[in-house]
Amino acid sequence: MDNFKPLTKALDKWFDRALCDLPEELRDRVEDEFSPMPWDRLSPGDRRKICMQLDSYDDPSSEAVRQHYSELADTVTNIEASITEWESKLAPTAIDQDIKERKLEALHQELQRIKDENFANGVPVFPPRPQSRKPENSKVVESPVVKKPSHSGLRRELRKQETIEKHKAWNTAYRKLRKASPGKNDTWISKQIQKMNISDGKTAETIRRKMKS
Repeated sequence: MDNFKPLTKALDKWFDRALCDLPEELRDRVEDEFSPMPWDRLSPGDRRKICMQLDSYDDPSSEAVRQHYSELADTVTNIEASITEWESKLAPTAIDQDIKERKLEALHQELQRIKDENFANGVPVFPPRPQSRKPENSKVVESPVVKKPSHSGLRRELRKQETIEKHKAWNTAYRKLRKASPGKNDTWISKQIQKMNISDGKTAETIRRKMKS
């Protein structure tokens, strides 16, 4: 828990600034946390809202709440599967039809009870972490949410490993381009890497800063 560093607090004085104006450490963190959502296309208010959602997801003190809704999601999924199964069952006799109707009624009642007790307007009281998406234009769109959040510690480790592998790929491409075009400078090389699939949507400037690491 001591290792948890809220992104909202770290960015408290920077929400109204462009990505290029952020200190390098914060800029790298924003690029990793928000990717592929573009910081510069979001309003300061939307940036803060997203940070608060990310923090609520990652805060270890909220793990019990996340686990609660994760288990509820499993329960709801199982009930809905049972409803689908019973609805598809044949009921050739009046007795079979009566059993089918009573079972379906009980399942629907249980499903409604869970939703009434744990969800507000169909949304969990605890805000899940948003799933990143690329907007098609400059208009900010609400990000979809994942139904079952994974363990935050594991997610951070996976993201860290992905970042390491990404930087390794940039470094490999840098060395190849440097060898193939010895007269070109780092800015030119970073722009070539930006055009590759390994760029992961990052800017040429970000690639330039990390491609030698």
